[in-house]
Amino acid sequence: MEVSIRYPKPRTLVLMGHSFIRRLGAFMNNVQHYANLRLQKDSFEVLIRARGGLKTYELANSRELLDFQSIHIDNGICYKQIGGNDFTDPQATPRDVARQIMALTHFLLVTNNFSYVIIGQLLRRHPSKVGSHFNTKVIDTNKLLHDQYHSSNSNLIFWHHRGFWNPDMKYLARDGIHIKDSYHGHRFMSKYLQSVKSVVLHASHFERRNKMPPKKRKTVTTNPNPQRKKRLHTQTSPVASPPCDVVDAHHYLQ
Repeated sequence: MEVSIRYPKPRTLVLMGHSFIRRLGAFMNNVQHYANLRLQKDSFEVLIRARGGLKTYELANSRELLDFQSIHIDNGICYKQIGGNDFTDPQATPRDVARQIMALTHFLLVTNNFSYVIIGQLLRRHPSKVGSHFNTKVIDTNKLLHDQYHSSNSNLIFWHHRGFWNPDMKYLARDGIHIKDSYHGHRFMSKYLQSVKSVVLHASHFERRNKMPPKKRKTVTTNPNPQRKKRLHTQTSPVASPPCDVVDAHHYLQ
């Protein structure tokens, strides 16, 4: 059963990044069942802003990919998958890449008035294709992003892609870089799509809950007659704290 979050008009969802996003867009176009990220079109309008081989600093300086003047993005959501290609430069460090991703995220959030900006966890590639140090840098970058956004603005989310960390790396295509998407089997691309969809719904529900009026604190009431054994008692229950900004897709996967 699909989840529908109603808005007066479809909410803009921008999927932004390198070839993972470009291929995800092609997957949605070619397989009707997965169109529009499997989100109801009266609730969300999915837009793709992606280019193969894209690096973080290239995205940050791309007028074409960051031009939203003709698009209504107020209250929109931006999901971006970026950073992996940065390490094709052997001089790039996890700290530098994490800093660039953070700067771009704040830019998107403040300048373009997105309600949420989501950073997708960087995924590993096959060592035979990218060298022995690539995946170590990916893991270190994810740790830095996790730490930086764990206590950051609640409008920023760092999202863990569950199911892509087995040692055998079966999710990779033959090129050892991209997510497998064969004509006869869409297991891993659909898993990736579902992960992205899950964090979008998470952000929407989180925002919806934050807009609700705060709950009133209940008071303790006891029976004025002390001789009765039964007491009428309701515990004081403070308003629950919002969940951590760094969340796991497992809780939202269907």
